[in-house]
Amino acid sequence: MEQLSWLFLFSMITLITLRWLLAWSLSPRNHHTIRYLFLQRLLAAYPEAMLLMEDEERITARMGEHTCVFRLDALYRRCREFPYRAEQFMQEIVQTVQHALQDSAGLPADWQQQITALLLRADANPPAEILQRSIVGALAMGYVVEVGDAFRWITQQDLEASGVSAEEVHTFAMRNLERSCNMLVIETLPQFPDGDEQVLRFNTGDGLDAARLLVPSLYQRFTGRFGDEDLLVGIPTRDTLIMVAVPDHSHASLLAWRAGTDYSARAYPLLDTLVRVTADGLESWHVTEREEM
Repeated sequence: MEQLSWLFLFSMITLITLRWLLAWSLSPRNHHTIRYLFLQRLLAAYPEAMLLMEDEERITARMGEHTCVFRLDALYRRCREFPYRAEQFMQEIVQTVQHALQDSAGLPADWQQQITALLLRADANPPAEILQRSIVGALAMGYVVEVGDAFRWITQQDLEASGVSAEEVHTFAMRNLERSCNMLVIETLPQFPDGDEQVLRFNTGDGLDAARLLVPSLYQRFTGRFGDEDLLVGIPTRDTLIMVAVPDHSHASLLAWRAGTDYSARAYPLLDTLVRVTADGLESWHVTEREEM
C-alpha cells in the first residue's frame, strides 16, 4: 500500500512537471517564444522584409531602404510582467515601425523641437546610412527623433529630402539634449562626514542619460560638489551615466568595475571603460591610469 502511495505521488509530480514544462515552452514568458511570435507579427506586416541577423538579444532586418535593429530586452521584460498582453506589446512595436518608415522620407515638420542626440558604438555595425560623428575612441553620436516609444535614426537621405544641413541637425539636437537635463533624476550616495557627495548617478529612463555626457553645462551645475576637478564618467549603457571626481581613486576603481560589468550584462551597451571630462574635452580613461595621476 505504501508503495502504491509513493508511486501515485511520483506520477502526480511527474505530470505536474511535464505540464509546467509544456506551458513554459508555449508561454509568452519564454524568450524563444516571444522572439518567434514577434518575428511572425513583423513578417506578416512586412512580407518583403529580409532577416539579416537573429539572436536572443536582437533582430536585424532589412525593410525596403532601411535597416531596422530590434533590441528585445524591453519586450522580454514587459512580457514577463504582463504575459497576457504579449500580443499587444508586439503589435505596438510593429505599429511604431510602420509610423517610422512612413515618416522616413525626410524630417518631420517640427524636427527642430523633436530631434536629439544618442550615443552609439561606431564599431558595432550601426546602419551605414545614419548620420553620425565621432566622439572619442569607438564612441560616436547619432541623431534621432522620437516615434511612439522608440527612436528613429536620422539618415543622410533625410537631410537630402528635407534640405537641412548636418550642422543644423547637430545644433538643434544639442540644444534639445541640454534642455532635457532639466528633467534629470539624480541619485547620490549618503553624504560623507565632510558633507561632500562623491558620486552622482543619473537614471531618468528616457534613453538619453549617456548622451548627456556631451552637455558641458551639466558638469558646471555640479562644481559645488566636485570643485574644479576633472571628472570620470561611466556610460556602460545608453541609460546609465555615473560621475566621480578623478582624484577619488577608490570610487573611480569601483566605477570602472561597474562599467565593465554593466556593459556585459545590460541592454544597449556603450562603453566598458570610463571617459575623462577635462576643460579641453573628452578622453578615454582606463583604471590602470589612476596610478599615474
